Amino acid sequence: MKILKKIICICLVAILAAGLFPGAQTEVYAAGKPVQLVSCKLNSGGSKVTVKAKVAGKQKGMGNKLYLFSVDANVKENAKITGKPVASANFKKGTVTFSVKYKSSMLCQKFVAAYKKGKKYAAISGAQYITNPEVLASYTGTGVKTTSKKGLQPDWADHTSVKKLRTQHVVLNWSIEEILNKDCGNKEVYKYRGKKYTFDRDRINWLQDQVRQYIDDGSKVYVILLLGKDAKGQAGKMSYGGGKIFSSIKTTSAAGCRTWEAFMSYMAEKFGNEQHLVSGWILGNEVDSPYDWNYAGGKSLSAYMDDYARAFRIAYNATKSVSSHSKVYISRCIQISLYGSDYNWNQDVDGGGNSFFSTKNTLDTFYSKLKAQGKICPNIAYHAYSQGLVEPKFWDDSLAGSGVDSTIITMKNISVLTEYVKKKIGKDATIMLAEQAFNSTQGEELQAATYAYAYYISEGNKMIESFIYARDTEPQSDVDQGFYWGLRDINGRERKIYNTFKVIDSKESLDKTKNLLSYTDLSSWTQIPGIKKSTFKNNRSIKNKWPLVQSTSLYVCLADDNWQRETTYVYDGKKHKPAVTLKRNYTGKTVPKKNYSVKYLTDCRSIGVHRIQIKLKGDFRGTIIREFTIAPQNAMLNDLVMTSNSATVSWNVPKKTKEQITGYMIQYTDGEGGFYSTPEKDIHLIKIKNSNKLKYTIKGLTKGKRYFVRITTYKTVMVDGKPKDIIAGWGYDDIKYDYATDPVVPEPDTEEDTLE
Repeated sequence: MKILKKIICICLVAILAAGLFPGAQTEVYAAGKPVQLVSCKLNSGGSKVTVKAKVAGKQKGMGNKLYLFSVDANVKENAKITGKPVASANFKKGTVTFSVKYKSSMLCQKFVAAYKKGKKYAAISGAQYITNPEVLASYTGTGVKTTSKKGLQPDWADHTSVKKLRTQHVVLNWSIEEILNKDCGNKEVYKYRGKKYTFDRDRINWLQDQVRQYIDDGSKVYVILLLGKDAKGQAGKMSYGGGKIFSSIKTTSAAGCRTWEAFMSYMAEKFGNEQHLVSGWILGNEVDSPYDWNYAGGKSLSAYMDDYARAFRIAYNATKSVSSHSKVYISRCIQISLYGSDYNWNQDVDGGGNSFFSTKNTLDTFYSKLKAQGKICPNIAYHAYSQGLVEPKFWDDSLAGSGVDSTIITMKNISVLTEYVKKKIGKDATIMLAEQAFNSTQGEELQAATYAYAYYISEGNKMIESFIYARDTEPQSDVDQGFYWGLRDINGRERKIYNTFKVIDSKESLDKTKNLLSYTDLSSWTQIPGIKKSTFKNNRSIKNKWPLVQSTSLYVCLADDNWQRETTYVYDGKKHKPAVTLKRNYTGKTVPKKNYSVKYLTDCRSIGVHRIQIKLKGDFRGTIIREFTIAPQNAMLNDLVMTSNSATVSWNVPKKTKEQITGYMIQYTDGEGGFYSTPEKDIHLIKIKNSNKLKYTIKGLTKGKRYFVRITTYKTVMVDGKPKDIIAGWGYDDIKYDYATDPVVPEPDTEEDTLE
């Protein structure tokens, strides 16, 4: 009998744990996932979020309504759900759709479904993030137009070398704690979701200048974001405070998670425009070596990738909401990149410890975590060093096999990685070979030949987007370890590889490097898949001027206007096509018209924002979109009738304008200086969405005060899927003012002057 009771007890516990009785814990329902969120997307205008769910069924006690919550990224889905739901829908089997008004706070939050249990809510699904943040982007360009995959991690702020070497991709290392830093001279306070964060404005200005210079020199810019293990202050909230050098981004706490959101939102704003565009953000360094390079507190791989995927998602959504084509790499703008390890594709060096994980397991675990909460396409940033680092002949790498079970991946078998990523993630994923270098200890000719060989492999592989060489001038720290990797030695002397690097992507590439073939296992470069005699025929010759002039080096003048001011016309029913003149930023020199074509993209007649497309040609690269505005005619104030506590305003407007506009805006203030010396917060605005209304009474005025009143017409138009008000403008004329009651006039001084 005792045994039977024990069995019954065990069964009851099992049933309760499975959530088969009403009243089971929230965590149980969340784990069972009777509801699965399958998509979470913004509409084309960015004003609404649509979340779709599949309901397998419901149990007694769950009610007839299903509720949707938006929660912070660090909150566990099986935690107690608090706050108010953002939407609800009928709880029924099949597909359920929620529609939510978008708020900016939702960008990095996740959505969770719940049911109501008494006065509380219990989670009943996994989570989904918004997967198309690019809908919100203000910049939709792709930045510098590159013609090759040649890239470099340059010496610190060395623009001269990048320009001389004709580099088209640049990877920079930036310290998070040097940017998010309250102990600086020139502070910039950034408000994010109700909290303040302090950035070093001088540092940002300097970094923007660096990025702009590289862009003007013809290079796309990518940034590796590194957080020091000893970071303090606000940056320290994101650090695990251990490991050798760098910390992973700690998003498990509310403070760390919110700080990372603020940091990436700020950086996206500063580096998500054409002039200062960071084309890709690489999150950390070699994440499969968490003790040496990306410390995460000694977590298991699953917990580690939970944290990393969360940080990745935040960076992805923040970046792409500003610049739609920027990547973040695991490293796929803000896409974030995944830095693969040098050796560990299928090799777990410490046998499942917390110092190393195999690259394949890291990538697989990361992507499974990411995809489960809303499918996006991450890119990979990989380090393709040769086996052993010292030996440059990667074609002899014995551990680099031909299949996915290979121990390591180097340039010998890089196609194993690209094919695996294509199959695992999709053909849209790209791989940046973000750091590799070849030793010169066996001769500079062999070093140059190894670089040429590896570069041609990358050029022939469509999934590889760039090949970044790791050293320009080699540092003392490399030499101390026996690594003589530099294009230039420690004293700045150019090695053979320097000139090979310079010509590698030119029209003459294959001819200029054929003398290096004897140092390899090839008799012709065309033995490399994807490389033909014609591969570089459309590239620029090394004899031509370099670099090509990018669109960011130019400014546009419209008609008699200059680049600082907006160009505005008043609606008159006629077309307005302002003439276009291009000029160089620094010299002001006019660009010949043969180097660009002009296309007017809109009707250039109606009230609204109109666009001109300027496509560059010849030695000038890129496309510039310039806007001008056609504004409505303004209204004319007829009268202002004041009482002790109100003012009645009347106006008129031409008939052809009335037919075009949405309505009117009225401003009023009791500021002593009128509109031109009164703080904006003390100027009141009334919006009248009726073009036929020609009179309005302002109420709630104060007796004895003088009020200034003015009016303008406006039309609401859609620009990039978002509503924008085009106003006629607030003029200096036609401002009326009066007192809300008769002013107190002092008695005149009747005392007569007395002569001495």
